[in-house]
Amino acid sequence: MYLNATADNWRVLYENYIKYISPLLVVHYEDLKRDARQQLWRVARFLNADHEFEIRINCVLRNQEGLFHRHSNSSFYSFTEEMRRRINSNIAEVSRLLTLYHHPDIPEQYKSSYTF
Repeated sequence: MYLNATADNWRVLYENYIKYISPLLVVHYEDLKRDARQQLWRVARFLNADHEFEIRINCVLRNQEGLFHRHSNSSFYSFTEEMRRRINSNIAEVSRLLTLYHHPDIPEQYKSSYTF
């Protein structure tokens, strides 16, 4: 089934990054939305960017909204119970590895987003 393969591939991709890529900086989208300046400076320090990076950070901060916005329909669930279990299992495994390797954990809302 396509979803099972995709969910498993997602997990394996992140497992490989977490286990084998060093150094690794984990930046969660929610943290970027909450405090873009701080997260962009984390990225800059991680990349050993020079002082001119501040110009780029300021440009990003001036243009945060962008042009594309997806419409949300949070009441629509297209996954079966089995699919949700598979997704949750993969999310839990990535969460476990992030914690084990001392990276910021997956935001809580994603750990339970596919429960009934």
